[in-house]
Amino acid sequence: MIESIDDLIIFLKHFHRHLLTDPSLPPERIPDYLPEGLAKIYRELGGFVNLPNPHPFGTQDKLVHVSNLQYIEDGMVAFCWENQAVWSARCPINQKDPPVYSDHSDYDGWNLEGDFVVVCESLNHFLITFCLQEAFFFGTRNSVTVENADNILEIFLDRERFQPLWLDGQYVYRDWLKSFYISEDRDILMWDGWIVSHTHTLLDLFDPNIDPKIKVKMFGVDLPRRYWTKFSKWKAEWLLDEENVEIRRVLIQQIGYDRICQELDAIDLDDWREYTLLSIEANVEDEPMVLLKMTCPSTGHIHILRVPPEMTSAEAAITWVNHGIHPDKFAVQT
Repeated sequence: MIESIDDLIIFLKHFHRHLLTDPSLPPERIPDYLPEGLAKIYRELGGFVNLPNPHPFGTQDKLVHVSNLQYIEDGMVAFCWENQAVWSARCPINQKDPPVYSDHSDYDGWNLEGDFVVVCESLNHFLITFCLQEAFFFGTRNSVTVENADNILEIFLDRERFQPLWLDGQYVYRDWLKSFYISEDRDILMWDGWIVSHTHTLLDLFDPNIDPKIKVKMFGVDLPRRYWTKFSKWKAEWLLDEENVEIRRVLIQQIGYDRICQELDAIDLDDWREYTLLSIEANVEDEPMVLLKMTCPSTGHIHILRVPPEMTSAEAAITWVNHGIHPDKFAVQT
């Protein structure tokens, strides 16, 4: 359970360990007037803000780069912005843990004038909620969504247990408190029916025998329960009876054409130099699946790309891959 900025820093260094070995900034770059918690985040984790967008502090909303902190004449510093600049957050300087002010307004009529009002009495509390929110959204490139679960904590297989990480976190939204949960290995983060991780497949966490009304989404698609397992256990043969076009797209993307060729007995149509034109005769899609296998002469590595179904020549297929340029022309140019 996170109880302080120090706890937060320890957690984020672990959760984002694959990004930077040392995310700290030199102490001399941190303004002396910053409140203690905000200064610690910049000092210990400020390197994450230097990464290209999106980064761990700038996916949904954004922590200002330390060099872009805005000192305001009334003794405040603006340190956080909504992703479309709809609102910003600021706090008094030279205080240990001051309140946070924002010009955020609710659709129900609260603060429609856009005045800067107190949204959280503790900067440290606000920062913990913000940082966990951004860690979560940064991780959504590998995420699943659970729908229709009465209690999401009860649907996982026994091998995975979650515990509270930060409960009822205040942010700029007046009536929306945010609670986060973390797995025992502290690599899987859960919030509001979404689950993210940089290291886990996630789909194999769920018990396929749970309440039938519960749905699990990944890549924006409702996945049937046979997909609730590691990607390595997905089968090319599922393409033969999978009627959903989007699920077939995800299946092809995850298992790759190499496995499709191996498991569905691809037929050689034509060979030319290090290129082989292949066809999948099984009824995978509405049109034939024709693939070009390319073997690197120096390394032996094999790469497979899909080409138009009307292709009958490996030579023509590699020319199509090269945007109409014949491979011999590359040799002449070099």
